[in-house]
Amino acid sequence: MTSEKQRIKFGTSGWRGILAEDFTFDRVRVVAQAIADYLNQNRGDSPPQVIVGYDTRFLGKRFAEAVASVLAGNGIAAIRSTDPVPTPVVSFEILQRKLSGGINVTASHNPPEWNGLKFSPSWGGPALPETTRQIEERANALLKEPNAIRTLARAEAEKQGLWQDERIGDVYREKVSRLLDRSAFEQGKLRVAVDPFWGTSLGYLDRILLGMGATIDLIHDERNPTFGGIRPDPEGESLSELIVKTREGNYALGLATDCDADRFGILDRGRPGRAELHYRPPR
Repeated sequence: MTSEKQRIKFGTSGWRGILAEDFTFDRVRVVAQAIADYLNQNRGDSPPQVIVGYDTRFLGKRFAEAVASVLAGNGIAAIRSTDPVPTPVVSFEILQRKLSGGINVTASHNPPEWNGLKFSPSWGGPALPETTRQIEERANALLKEPNAIRTLARAEAEKQGLWQDERIGDVYREKVSRLLDRSAFEQGKLRVAVDPFWGTSLGYLDRILLGMGATIDLIHDERNPTFGGIRPDPEGESLSELIVKTREGNYALGLATDCDADRFGILDRGRPGRAELHYRPPR
């Protein structure tokens, strides 16, 4: 019988666990199989297609490969991102390509010792509780049925047209840029301090702002799966360095995102000599 500690539990946006304790390759394959079963049970006339992403955490790309191999083993075509990718980009690609869903390997704003899987169905947003409940129940049943996990090696999956690696993100950046008023950026001579918290908004938020003519200054923009020992979360003490930089550098704005770039914080200078958090992300 599976103990409460051993059970796989889904939260608001997916399943998360501590690396090497709860979040292991075997359990990732179990959850991927449960998602594959859900997709095949609810498939339409054509075979499901799913985009697979990952954030900048330890072994993210390898975990994404494990997910893709299970999807392919269940006849589901997997499009795996070649680079770390924000969750909003995964959602955008689901809608843009009319896919069956997306899986992002991420623990969002949690500390570096965590990782997780976020599943988004065909409408692009987080799976609804009734959906995650089905997936969770199936995953816990599969913990007792290891032989029910079906995988397909990458080479064979590619040969069968069930796996492709793709560099994504360009269409998303172009779409967002078209929604912005470049002349307003240029006239305002906007100076922005940006903190991606070592995460996936790097290459997105900074490139879009530069493309609009803003002047930006980045911190925490190197690859560091330990996140400097802090939570990659745009609130509270984690924002202390950006607050100082925004205030002392006389920036118009300070912008920060969490690791998978679906939470954000905005700083403005507020009263003279201060930088204040203008928006606190919901928990």
